[in-house]
Formats: sequence, structure tokens, C-alpha cells
Amino acid sequence: MNELPEVLVIKEQADKLLDGKKVAKVLPPTKKHGFAWFNVPPENYDAMMRGKVFSHSDAYGMYLELDFDGVKLVVHDGVNVRFLEAGEKLPKDYQLMIVFDDASVLCFTVAMYGGFMCFEGTHSDPYYDRNKFGVHALFDSFDEMHLRQMISALKPNKSVKE
Repeated sequence: MNELPEVLVIKEQADKLLDGKKVAKVLPPTKKHGFAWFNVPPENYDAMMRGKVFSHSDAYGMYLELDFDGVKLVVHDGVNVRFLEAGEKLPKDYQLMIVFDDASVLCFTVAMYGGFMCFEGTHSDPYYDRNKFGVHALFDSFDEMHLRQMISALKPNKSVKE
């Protein structure tokens, strides 16, 4: 499962590699994966993303958010992201593939489990919201006061006798 340090690295790579790339098409899974979750049917992603241009990405906890002219593709948990230049051999099986107008590709595979969300505007999911709007330990905004608030919010374990 990807955690914040890995997602931050992928975010930096995506911002460099995808800058200004236009989506030519989005291909749905070649192979069903019982633990690959989509917020809408993956066959709908093409209509939502085709013609959109990559603008930037963000990293929130285990979530990587890719922005294409306001349409966001968010991947999380065990989704592996691979960039392939035009002409490189494409994998046979994948859970989602974005083909850009220069024939380069972003290929997404799921090892054990992982999720995909595609939406325009905002999307509400409690785990996504907690990661997007939370304070992460690697950021300057995470200070001793925040740590103390987290500790005081913990519920005592009633199964442990004092």
C-alpha cells in the first residue's frame, strides 16, 4: 500500500512527466480485479476525461490526485502507477490506462487492493476527506499541539483493566 512518502514522490514525478499532456482516451480494465474499486463504472472514465489536459497533482496521505482541467482522478491504497513513453511495450493486464495525444501512457494496476475515483468539482468520501483535510506528520503544520489533541481524542481501551 502506498503511504504519504511514496505518494509525494509519485506526485513530483507526475507533475514533471505529465505537464500539459492531453488525454486521447481512457481504457477500462483488461482484467476484472475483485479488489479494485471505482466510484463510477470504469467505462465512464473515458467520457469524463477525454480531451482534458493535465494541470497538476496533489498528494494526501495514501491518495494521489491527478487534475485534468478540473476533472480529478484519484487513486489510493495499492494502486501502482507507471508512465510509459510512446512505443514502450504496454502491459497485457491493467485496471485503467490513460493514453495521451503524444502516445505516452499512464498505466494503473492493482496488486492486492486499491481504488479509483473520477469526478469533477468535489467528491465526498470519509477516508479521502480525512486525508485531504487532515494534518500529516511530515508537514510543518503538524506540531506538538496537534499531537496532544490527537492523543486526548483517543478513547480508552475498555478491555484493559487498570
